[in-house]
Amino acid sequence: MPRTDLPEGEEAYVSLEIALLGFLTYRPMTGYDMKKMTDDVGPSWTAPQSQIYDTLHRLERRGLVTVEVIQQDTKPNRKLYRMTPEGEKTLADWMSEAHPPRVLRNPFLLQLWFTGLVDDDVVLRFLEESAAELKKYVANLESKPEAIGDSGDEPRRSRFFKWMTLNYGVQHARFQISWIEETIARVRRKDYEDGKKGALRGLFDSDSPEAVQ
Repeated sequence: MPRTDLPEGEEAYVSLEIALLGFLTYRPMTGYDMKKMTDDVGPSWTAPQSQIYDTLHRLERRGLVTVEVIQQDTKPNRKLYRMTPEGEKTLADWMSEAHPPRVLRNPFLLQLWFTGLVDDDVVLRFLEESAAELKKYVANLESKPEAIGDSGDEPRRSRFFKWMTLNYGVQHARFQISWIEETIARVRRKDYEDGKKGALRGLFDSDSPEAVQ
């Protein structure tokens, strides 16, 4: 079993730790440089500057990165991070395993679960506001082809997989918008009066033993 060298119980930090190590394969970077990179990744996630520095300190303590303090006369000193051979091994080990998408705790779904406790107007407002936020998110992702750094000297294969993460983010968000708009239509039609049938109508093939009765 490949060794990940990532502490148990810190799953929430894994993606950011791996991302920072991955960024350091391009070149040595400052924390500010990596903040800009996480913003460019877009579909995966972004992270606040403080979380990036906390993560870099953790990686340094574990010997996965080194830091060089660069003295500057008129500006604050810069901290330039480099990946160590142990960091390279950690990244290679992580990349050698499959990491399928996981269902994470989702406040939207938790709120949806309990919306039967409130009136339709409250439900519709919640859904419409959620769709509006997602549409803003999609518009931001659609601007990324002009914003994401796309170095001409980077291999096309490497760039291809970067753009596929953008593809995933856009398509996933568009699906969420479509689903929410369909749910809004069902609430307005009062499909909830049919209970399970109203919620699951069209989800299963009518000939399937799982079809809604």
